[in-house]
Amino acid sequence: VGPLNAVDPDGDEMTFRLLRCPSDKGLVSLVSQDGQAAVFDFTAHPGASGPTSFVFVVSDGQAEAAGVISLFIAPDQNPPIVADLNITVYSGFNSTILIPAYDPDGDPVELFVIVEPQGGAETLSLSDESSVGGSSRRRKGRNPVTFFVPANPVPDYTLSFSYIARNTANAQHSREAWVHVVVRSSEYWATMRDNKPPVALSGRLTVAQGGILADVFNATDDFDSSTQLRFSVVSPPEHGELTIMGFDFLYTPATGFWGADTFEFAVTDGLGLSSSAVVNITVTQTNAPPIPICDARAVSSEAR
Repeated sequence: VGPLNAVDPDGDEMTFRLLRCPSDKGLVSLVSQDGQAAVFDFTAHPGASGPTSFVFVVSDGQAEAAGVISLFIAPDQNPPIVADLNITVYSGFNSTILIPAYDPDGDPVELFVIVEPQGGAETLSLSDESSVGGSSRRRKGRNPVTFFVPANPVPDYTLSFSYIARNTANAQHSREAWVHVVVRSSEYWATMRDNKPPVALSGRLTVAQGGILADVFNATDDFDSSTQLRFSVVSPPEHGELTIMGFDFLYTPATGFWGADTFEFAVTDGLGLSSSAVVNITVTQTNAPPIPICDARAVSSEAR
């Protein structure tokens, strides 16, 4: 909402009307006028950003003059994106876990632990490089977390912690994500040496704009451990939300988004971790609803 101002040298009463509306980026309308000034209302279309303008005309009943109102639509700010993880480590070793956290607008992010790990981890350390952003961010913000687990813990137990990512530029924060760490006994290491890690397989999928994609992770494993395979996100999608449910996943594209998106995942059989694989997702555009054209009729100063 803003004013339309004009001055008549003779002091005559004036009427205002819109001559051109910025229909490519939003709708503008006259809210009121009192004979000396007017008030306009501008509503940007979803996802619109950048400069735009519209033209208005003022008349004293004998002559007219035009004016231009220039506007700048600030882009929407998206919160940082994080993902849940399931990881296996071995007792007596320093283990580094890479957890995903990045901002889709390229702003730096900071990581904060919300729920401290329970179950025996002696050290939880966020890397000094946990602030990432812009073109320098490492693999979309996978940030190291270092664990040291005592040499003789109770074998095969799980500890968990949760974290959020916060945008350092505007203080927006992500949802709370959980990291579940399975701790194996040190004797398990000998078995792991003879194991061939599973193979994560890339794929291409399609979903309609505004829809939800439900599919299964694709992986192979020579070891007879099909019931033990666990999947984790290495790099989350930039334009949607990914939810893991065992062997299945749900991908929900961001509101209004269509185009190409990707995510990376890995799979473990409890003994070895695969290399990451890329899933390419095409979000097809759906028919957009019609957009109304702004009303350019004049409003009388005596209207009630």
